[in-house]
Amino acid sequence: MKNITKDQANLIPLLSQIYPSGIIPILEQEIVERINRTRRGNVGQRLDSLSSRSVMLITYADTFTRIGQAPLQTLKQVVDQYLKQFIDSIHILPFYPWSSDDGFAVTDLLTVNSEVGDWTDIEDLGQGYQLMFDGVINHLSAESTWFKSFLAGNADFDNYFIAVERKDLELLSKVVRPRTLPLVHPFHKEKEEAEMLIWTTFSEDQVDLNYGNSEVLLSILDVLLEYANKGAKYIRLDAIAYLWKALDSTSIHLPQTHALIQLMRRVLHLAGKPVRLVTETNVPHADNISYFGDGNNEAHLVYNFALPPLLLHSLYSGDTTALNKWASKLKTPHPDAHFFNFTASHDGIGITPLSGLVPEADIEAICQRIKTLGGFVSMKSLPNGSEMPYELNINWLDAMGNPDEPEPNYTFEQIARFLLTQGVMLSLKGLPGIYVHSLFGSQGWINGVQETGSSRSINREKLDADIIDTELKDPNSRRSIIFSRYGTLLKVRARESAFDPGAEQRILKSPAGSFTIERKSVEGNRLICIFNFRPTTLHQDLSQWSKNNVGYKDLLSEREPNGDMLHLEPYSMAWLKASM
Repeated sequence: MKNITKDQANLIPLLSQIYPSGIIPILEQEIVERINRTRRGNVGQRLDSLSSRSVMLITYADTFTRIGQAPLQTLKQVVDQYLKQFIDSIHILPFYPWSSDDGFAVTDLLTVNSEVGDWTDIEDLGQGYQLMFDGVINHLSAESTWFKSFLAGNADFDNYFIAVERKDLELLSKVVRPRTLPLVHPFHKEKEEAEMLIWTTFSEDQVDLNYGNSEVLLSILDVLLEYANKGAKYIRLDAIAYLWKALDSTSIHLPQTHALIQLMRRVLHLAGKPVRLVTETNVPHADNISYFGDGNNEAHLVYNFALPPLLLHSLYSGDTTALNKWASKLKTPHPDAHFFNFTASHDGIGITPLSGLVPEADIEAICQRIKTLGGFVSMKSLPNGSEMPYELNINWLDAMGNPDEPEPNYTFEQIARFLLTQGVMLSLKGLPGIYVHSLFGSQGWINGVQETGSSRSINREKLDADIIDTELKDPNSRRSIIFSRYGTLLKVRARESAFDPGAEQRILKSPAGSFTIERKSVEGNRLICIFNFRPTTLHQDLSQWSKNNVGYKDLLSEREPNGDMLHLEPYSMAWLKASM
């Protein structure tokens, strides 16, 4: 296998957008050497194709526990037993050693946390499923080896982190914050009396890396290449919007950040690593989709952050106008660029993506309802010193509750609303990601919030695998009912090529309070997916979508509509397959 030359790599156009010209020749050579050192297979090795069977499970490594067994091994047993027929991919949230934030303050990016297992366990999971690793590369734990070496005065880690001089503090006023905590925190370097102020976007224990130092870039490229070697087929770039910092700027979505992502993608491509990059940017929709780049040079997938709060808005208001308008404009700039569709995750429900899509009064109403249902609303700081809602912290099933009716456990209507939202997510063009607690019918973990003091813990409960086994065997249990009905959706979806991530999508005009998606595969298979977001029956005339006496069959009920009229019960849906 011949080595890649600098001319073939063509890295200078990207590097020139990030670093001064004087260091580019050496930096370019360092990157090319890394590519050649790790290269396997052909340059541009094809990515595994996506299909209607492509479904991503989102889970922590230790979501499932069993006495005497490493959690990663328990996870594999649970997935093999219950989910192998439904999903083909697993996003394992940070499985590295960490000091806080449930894994997102990483102490060592290249080690598996011994409390959950080892690299052999990761590789075993990778034999049966495509894995997504977390690239927590905006920041590291203050307890990490890198930061401790920096504080110890180790020259190898000079400028790995961002020190802010007191005279420049006023130049930080424009910085966009995802938290209300201080932007900088004091630390002491050994043998220096004066304390240093270090940039900490998320918390005192999460110190930001300084990509202005090209050595940081080289170290992170080593990490990403090693993830690919360990079997990652996807790498989620956590908090990536904040990657590049600059005084007297917003320090979010800066051009250098986009150039760095493009460089990471190109390096993985040149090294023959078939890995998809997934950007996690909980920001307004227009900013979010900018991470596609031209569709062929930046993120392969972008989290569809506007979807979850728009679903809440549609359910709470019974008005699908905003959802229809937003979805009708959804598009990606390249056939191989896809949205990563989801409703629930380990984090809360981002509320900022609703900005500009619905009135501010409606956003406030959603926040109030979440509080009434037992959830929490996290705030973020704005450059002018004020605060605004940033994230709703609530379990997704609990968010489907009705505050006017006590629902200590669950009701038929609550489950119907829950499954309705999952049906929309599974029907939209893109790759669906399902949080493990949604699939297994979990509710909010209030005890966890009380134990940790973090509202995000409400959706991060650890589950005893043996208890889950028992609950799933009880056909009347909440978990069993939800798991069974969710499984039906996934089994039906897997059979239909019209649900391929790249299949054609069109939003059809339908009555108020409803949402209708047409999907069509390249072979011509056609589905019409109709969703009723109101507590009243929907009467839908199908003749407007029928040509040449086309008939329909609902794949979910396995029944044909009576004539041209479809009658959908409150909070129900139909996946109609066209037939001659």
